[in-house]
Amino acid sequence: MINIRHIVLSSFLSILSLQLNAQFAERIGSGRPGNANAAFSVGKGVYQVQFGQNMIRTSNSFDEGYEDFAAKERVFSGPDVMFRIGIKEDVELRFGGIYSFSEKVKYSNSELDTDLDGMNSVFLGIRSTLFQQKGIFPATAIQFTTDFGGSGDYKQDLPNAGFRVNFTNKLTEKLNLNWNFISRWVPDNSDVNGFYIFSFSYPITDDLSATAEIFGGIDETTKVNTGFGLSYIIGNDFQLDAYGSYGSNQIERGHIENEVVAINAGISYRLVYRDN
Repeated sequence: MINIRHIVLSSFLSILSLQLNAQFAERIGSGRPGNANAAFSVGKGVYQVQFGQNMIRTSNSFDEGYEDFAAKERVFSGPDVMFRIGIKEDVELRFGGIYSFSEKVKYSNSELDTDLDGMNSVFLGIRSTLFQQKGIFPATAIQFTTDFGGSGDYKQDLPNAGFRVNFTNKLTEKLNLNWNFISRWVPDNSDVNGFYIFSFSYPITDDLSATAEIFGGIDETTKVNTGFGLSYIIGNDFQLDAYGSYGSNQIERGHIENEVVAINAGISYRLVYRDN
């Protein structure tokens, strides 16, 4: 896996000279709703904030003898926020965090049940748009993100590193596909995890759009992971959104059945300081 990371980094450095400028959009473009990211940066002179409120319930059922590998149930409630700053037309900085108002963790042995709150994570990242779509070849961007962890019960010894490749295809005049591949390195337990996301978006009206997704972990036995969301743009620079998802997977070589239900609602807003 280390060799793969070296290859990815070398490939990235070799194609930087072929970068093409991203196009500034007249209307706000947000990574919300959903899990997928598009292949475009916000544009130079753009300052954007994205805020969401989360409700997430994770439950596990175990084969005999595997009860100690994970919590029986986790219920999370709290906001997330991300700031995006366009430092070049095709490069943006991304930073933010997730806060837990309440996370209740239940184990098979009820004596271990805990309640968590506080800063869940703080992250910093960068995204660079490499190519615009040309024919069947998608628009492409890469992004690196470092999660420094949170405080208290969420404190971690070492930061987690994430690498994501974002592709965007305009399939028809209205239908768009964003598809991402993600590698996440967790040094505290030496794990490298891979994920995929395929997200279709379609404008119902000029202001209202629908998003449908399928996603999952590459190294898990994925049964079904789907999500659906709606977004509504007011003016050019303000967006409302709502999203829900359901996931079902097998982990620990199929000895644990994992289910996740998530609901998120949020807003996105941008300030534009540029000469058009």
